[in-house]
Amino acid sequence: MIKRSHIGVCAAALLLVAGCASFDGHGLVEKGASAADVEALMGSPAARVAKADGGSVLYYPRLPIGRSSYAVTLGPDAKVSGVEQLLTMESISRLKPGEMSTRDVRELIGPTIPSLVSRLSRQQRDVWEYPWMNFSERRILAVQFSDDGVLREVINLSDDYYRSPGGLR
Repeated sequence: MIKRSHIGVCAAALLLVAGCASFDGHGLVEKGASAADVEALMGSPAARVAKADGGSVLYYPRLPIGRSSYAVTLGPDAKVSGVEQLLTMESISRLKPGEMSTRDVRELIGPTIPSLVSRLSRQQRDVWEYPWMNFSERRILAVQFSDDGVLREVINLSDDYYRSPGGLR
């Protein structure tokens, strides 16, 4: 016989799993959904960028716990026309040091979160970090910007913390 306390624990676990489903990208809104539907499911976006056609792009970084960043594109009618995971090898390979601004990078791979931004005072650079996944490999992307807002360096490293003797396994 199942005790009532066990039912409560099971219900709480199911709610937690359901909440994590939208956090890691499963069950994202589909094409045609309204902007209100997007915010009801995914919360307030970290950034919103207006497009020339009257639409907009909503950015949802799932950092630092998650290793993904989503862009939800809304048409001029405020309906979803696409959902894209931005932290991919393809997007990262399109980063061009010396040619791109902070805005260009933010639109290509999404914004990072404040706790993952650091300052290299001697080099006069800001560093944005992005934990991400390349298939099953955990990685860290670091992009460096000079004080004029130009991308200067892209560093894509294996996240060895999860494989090292003192790290998590």
